[in-house]
Amino acid sequence: MSTEPTPKTFNVSSNSTVFLKYFLPTIWTVFFGTLFVVILFAGQVNVGTIDSTIFKYIYGFAFLAIIIFMYFTFFKLKRVEFDESSVYITNYVKVYRYPFSSIEHVTKHHYGWWLIYRIELKEAGFFGKKSTFIASKKRLTAFLNDNPEVALALKMEETLIKN
Repeated sequence: MSTEPTPKTFNVSSNSTVFLKYFLPTIWTVFFGTLFVVILFAGQVNVGTIDSTIFKYIYGFAFLAIIIFMYFTFFKLKRVEFDESSVYITNYVKVYRYPFSSIEHVTKHHYGWWLIYRIELKEAGFFGKKSTFIASKKRLTAFLNDNPEVALALKMEETLIKN
């Protein structure tokens, strides 16, 4: 048993991450998947002037396209926490710690009101080489202002608030 104190981590991910990663895809897939099964096994479905077979193909294609979209966007989201020397990346089941020296670079993108960060590691970790998270602007800014050395180590100076 180790007597080392565990470092205090600071969550910088948005609270919407767990909703977008687990709840939205699950609820959406169950509801529209059930509707797809009903439409598939229904006899003649009158949908305006569209033939029922064509409607089934259109619905099936749209259903699968949205599932694929969610797989490549929402399913890839992770929760990220920082301490003074490491980043902790989790999928809400397992947590992996990576020292700042193993990070290649961090990129930032704005999508509407979401602030998306992608951490790219020098070598592939458990979740692969890239991990994407939705940042809580308030928590991330507070952490980086309290720990400017982390902002410099990760080249995230633009996030700091200048007083």
